[in-house]
Amino acid sequence: MTRRILITLFLGLLSISLGIAVFTVLRSMRTDPVRVGDRPPRVGVRTLVVERQPYEEILAGYGLTRALRRTDLVAEVSAVVTWIAPSLEAGGTVVEGEELVRLDPRDLRTAHVSAKAVLRQASASLEARSAERGSIAARLKLVEKEYAASKRELERQEKLEGSNFSASQLDGQVRQTALIERTMVELRFRQEENTSEIEKARAEVALREAELAKASYDLERTVIRAPFAGSVVERNVQLGARVDFSTRLCSLVDTTRIEIPVAIAARHFGEITVGAEAVVRLREGGEVVWQGPVARIAPTINEKDRTFYVFLEVHAASGEASVPTGGFVLAEIRGNRHEGVVVVPRGAFVGERVFVVDRSVADEPGVALIHERHLTVERYLPDVALVSSGLEPGEEIVLTSVDEIDEGSIVRTSDDSIERSSSNDQPEATAAGTKSAGVADS
Repeated sequence: MTRRILITLFLGLLSISLGIAVFTVLRSMRTDPVRVGDRPPRVGVRTLVVERQPYEEILAGYGLTRALRRTDLVAEVSAVVTWIAPSLEAGGTVVEGEELVRLDPRDLRTAHVSAKAVLRQASASLEARSAERGSIAARLKLVEKEYAASKRELERQEKLEGSNFSASQLDGQVRQTALIERTMVELRFRQEENTSEIEKARAEVALREAELAKASYDLERTVIRAPFAGSVVERNVQLGARVDFSTRLCSLVDTTRIEIPVAIAARHFGEITVGAEAVVRLREGGEVVWQGPVARIAPTINEKDRTFYVFLEVHAASGEASVPTGGFVLAEIRGNRHEGVVVVPRGAFVGERVFVVDRSVADEPGVALIHERHLTVERYLPDVALVSSGLEPGEEIVLTSVDEIDEGSIVRTSDDSIERSSSNDQPEATAAGTKSAGVADS
C-alpha cells in the first residue's frame, strides 16, 4: 500500500517537473513585440490629405474655329478699277462702310443721264394720254345729253305723226338721233382705247423708272464698301484692271464673331447644358484665350466617331479677337456636379484599394505605418475617381510608390510631400490630371 502511494507521488512530481521544464523552454524562446521605430522604412512616398467636397467634371474636347460671317466681295458692274484702299491687303482690318475699291463711273453716268431722259419722255406721254381722257369724258357727257334729248323728241314726233309732223320731218329726226348715237358710240370706243393707251403709258413709265433705278444703283456700285468690320483674307484685284460682273475683288472675315463646334465623346451626352461655362485654350496647358457660356448643343450623335457637338460663340470688340479663325483649339466645359465626394487620383489605386497612412504608431517624425483600404467609387474618370465611402475627411492616402508597399509597410514622408485635395470650382484653375477628357477618352 505504501509502495503504491510512493509511486503515485513520484509520477505527480515528475509531471510537475516536466511542465516546469517545458514552460522554461517556451519562455526562453519568446521575443518582445517589434516597435515601428525599430523597423527602418523601406520607401519614401508622397501623400494626400483627403476632404469631402463638391466636384464638377470638366469635359475636354477639340474644335476647329470658324467665322460666323465671311464673304467674297465681287464687282456688280463692268468698269475699270481707278482706286484701291490702302487697308485692302491680306491681314488688313477694315470698318463697316469703309470704301475699298472705286471703279470708273463715266460710262455708267452717261447711262444714268440717258435713262433719266427716257423716263421724262414716257412721263410726258402718260400726261398727254391722261389729259386726252378728260377731254373725251367731257365730250361724251355732252353727246349723251344730246342723244337723250334727241331721242325724247323722236318719241314725241312718233306719237304726233300725221297731225303736226310730216313723214319727212320724222325721218329727219330719226337721222339726227342716229348721228348723235354714232358719235356717242365712237366717243365711248375712243374712251376705252384711251384707257388702254394710258395703261401702256403707265407701264412704260414704270419700266423707265426701273431702268433709271438700275442706272442709279449701277452708278453707286462703282464704289465698293465693306459690308461689316473685319479683316482682309486676300485681295484679288489690281489698279487699272477691268472687272466684269461677278469678278471677285477680295475676301473679308468678321473676326469678332467666331463659332467653335467642340466634339465631345458620346458617353457625355446629356451631361452638358446650354449656358454651361466653358474656356478655350489654343493648346493643351496654354493660357485661357476665351471664357463664356455654351451657345447650342447638337441634338444628335455622330455615328462614325461617336461624338456630338457643343457650340461656343466668341464675341469680341473689333480688333480684340483672341481666337483665330481656322484654328484648332482645346475647350474645357463644365459637366456633372457631384456633391460630398472624395477625389482620389487614379494613380493612388491598386486594383480597388488604396493605402492609408497611420502616423499614430510611429515614434519618429515622417515615419508612418501603411494600411490598405477598400473604397466605394461613385464614378471613375480618366484621371481621378470620385469616392462616396471608405475614406474620412482628414485621412491621408499614399500617391506614389504604391506598387512597392503593402499592408503593414513602413514608409517615410516629409511635410513638403503632403498635398491636400481641393475643389475644381474654376475650369481654368483645374490641375492637370483632374479633368474629365472628352474626345480623347472616347
